[in-house]
Amino acid sequence: MRPEVAARITAAVLYPNANVASQAFLDPALRSQPGLYPDRDTKRRLYALTAMPQKHAVVRDRVWTRFRAAPEPASGAPRAPAACFRDDG
Repeated sequence: MRPEVAARITAAVLYPNANVASQAFLDPALRSQPGLYPDRDTKRRLYALTAMPQKHAVVRDRVWTRFRAAPEPASGAPRAPAACFRDDG
């Protein structure tokens, strides 16, 4: 992708791109945003997340499915989270 196009996309969506040449076309305020382009010290502290163990993924999927299947509360009534996670069997 042309650097000027990548820079325009970054400016529009506020999401960094890997096109190093595009930084010349970015507003200096965007280039200095640590959330978009972290400095070297911040990069050293970053790490990749590990995959969730399968036994945890099974529980997460079960809870999420039950949560999504719960009936909608009456208009204006708060949803009782405990009812979504109760294990009846």
